Parts: sequence; structure tokens; C-alpha cells
Amino acid sequence: MSWFGHGMAILALAPLALSMLYVGYSQYRTFTYSLAGSMWRTAVFLAVCAVLTAAAYSKLADMVIR
Repeated sequence: MSWFGHGMAILALAPLALSMLYVGYSQYRTFTYSLAGSMWRTAVFLAVCAVLTAAAYSKLADMVIR
């Protein structure tokens, strides 16, 4: 992506958006959630995972630095 400049960096988010749509649609088809409810649950799940991942990497970085 870096070959095309900074304007093309937005394309790096396309796989994340597509996977979020797929997970939300899968929940919609599997459970009795509405499509909006499935997308909301998926977004919250990804946000929690991002926070936990950042916290874990922060702890690992502190261990490496010391």
C-alpha cells in the first residue's frame, strides 16, 4: 500500500470492514438479532478486543524495556 502514497492507506481498512460485515451478517443469520443489533455487537466486540490487545502489548513492551 505504501507504493501508492498516503491516500491509498484507507484501502488497508477494507478487509476489516468486510470482516465486520461478514461477522455481523453471520450473527444475524444464526441468532435472532436484528441486523443493526448484530453490527452493534460486532463493533463492541472488536472494540473490547482492541483494548485488551493494546493492554497486553503495553505490558509486553514494559517487560522488554526493563
